[in-house]
Amino acid sequence: MATEFMRIMDFLSLENISVTSTPAIVQRARSRIDKEITTIVLSLSTIRSWRNSLSHVFRLPPELLAAIFLEYMRQWHREYGLCRATAIPPWVNVSYVCRDWRKIALSCAELWTHLFFVSPDWMDELLKRSKTAPLTIHADIDSDTAMVPLEKALGHLERIQDLWIYCSRSVASKIRARLSASAPLLRSFHLSLSSFGYPDDQFEVGKDIFNGVMPGLRKVHLEFCQVDWGSPIFNGLTELSLFSPRNYPEIDWDGLLLALCQLSNLRRLHLGWLLPDRDDLNIAMTNTKNMCICTDTQDPSILQPFIVDRFDNYLSLLPQTPALHQALFLRSLDILYLGLDSKWKVVCGSSNYKPFVFSPVEQDLDSRFPLQFEFEERYPLAFEMNRSERCIAFCRTLPVEHLNRITMSDACDVPDYRCLWTEVFNNVPELHVIRLERSNPKQLIRALQPRNGRMFAPALADIQFKGINFTWGECTGIDRNHEGITGCLWCLHKALASRAEEGIVLQRLCFDDCTGITEDEARALSDVVCKVGWSTESASIHRDKVVGP
Repeated sequence: MATEFMRIMDFLSLENISVTSTPAIVQRARSRIDKEITTIVLSLSTIRSWRNSLSHVFRLPPELLAAIFLEYMRQWHREYGLCRATAIPPWVNVSYVCRDWRKIALSCAELWTHLFFVSPDWMDELLKRSKTAPLTIHADIDSDTAMVPLEKALGHLERIQDLWIYCSRSVASKIRARLSASAPLLRSFHLSLSSFGYPDDQFEVGKDIFNGVMPGLRKVHLEFCQVDWGSPIFNGLTELSLFSPRNYPEIDWDGLLLALCQLSNLRRLHLGWLLPDRDDLNIAMTNTKNMCICTDTQDPSILQPFIVDRFDNYLSLLPQTPALHQALFLRSLDILYLGLDSKWKVVCGSSNYKPFVFSPVEQDLDSRFPLQFEFEERYPLAFEMNRSERCIAFCRTLPVEHLNRITMSDACDVPDYRCLWTEVFNNVPELHVIRLERSNPKQLIRALQPRNGRMFAPALADIQFKGINFTWGECTGIDRNHEGITGCLWCLHKALASRAEEGIVLQRLCFDDCTGITEDEARALSDVVCKVGWSTESASIHRDKVVGP
């Protein structure tokens, strides 16, 4: 470095160059100094590279670094990939850290297989870097800006494994020809179109889709598309989701049901806005482990064939009568109100009771929940049956004799005049657990009180309340004494004491993040319950308390 400084100083002094020199001499001097600066910068970069090569991170073998890069990329795409498909993702920066990292990143073809749609030049570079590796496309295309990169990517349809596209109908009509090529590696296809657009901009999933060549296709999701039920896209599927086909309501229902019944390998079926108001549906898909029906039907009896197909009751059969397949009983029922989506969700499970709490929202795709229903309205009218009423009417059709567990979450607006617990669940002899989360507890407390010699849920052993406000004070039990959705501990104590007098003692009563519970009140409840537990949260303190043996 000192050598370069001396060389520049000698040059300026010997030539007697200063700011008063002629412009030509000054310009020649500045050009020479710029060359010296470039030499120094490059030298510093080389020195830094030598120093970095001795850091601890370079003890990692290139294969391990490549694996770390891949995991970083996959984790980012799991969280943000779909909503940021038109921006350069941050994981690309691993190729800019240093020369060695860039060499490792560029040599890892799999790192560049999750495509993003920034510009045609970037797409050309991604297709080049990915070499011949299978590609993944998760794209939310909301403008024509990403059309050229998308068309370039679809030009490599023969090596696309997962193709998920959210776009307008006009964009879909422009890429229609690209989707008629063969897709021998395709595993999943998700096409969700905007419900808005010109009537002529329709995309049909027909018999020419992927040229009929997609032997590995197992998962399909279609939304706002015209569908030909004879399309080869339905062959060999294990998961199928159909939402609001554009040929509704002139759908060939018989063709649809025939196509569904021929899917012998189907394990999960999700139907949205697709059920006709007819009572002659013939559902026979006993191999399907999971079904989710999203409907706005006003007649819950339309759903009865799905219930019969999912849950069979063989108690009426003679012991020597062979069953055609293993009987599944309705063991768990989760009723949730999804406030953001303004709809009710009923999850019907086949799992037996287990002494731990799990969230049906997180595990609603598990095979233990073979049937789900979502109730919402596309065109709500004041005189029509509202969602909560339809949800309750549907629950009346369920075979609840073998229920082990009932969960209600965010169900604060169930009409008070319709007692869900005593009317719908009036015969649940095997019910062990009730979990009430951010819901109105008054109806359950009322149901726990023995009436006319009848006992609600005689096998009930565990009640769990979460996120509910309680009060304590002697009352007459009249509804006007229980305003809002506040629970009355005095009424709860009275109901549980009455059950205990009949020889039915609750084993556990749990209050999780509930307000209005004091230690004295918990001890009072422990006189009629084997064990009372509650948790309180205050600032950063979390305490679990248990009262009872």
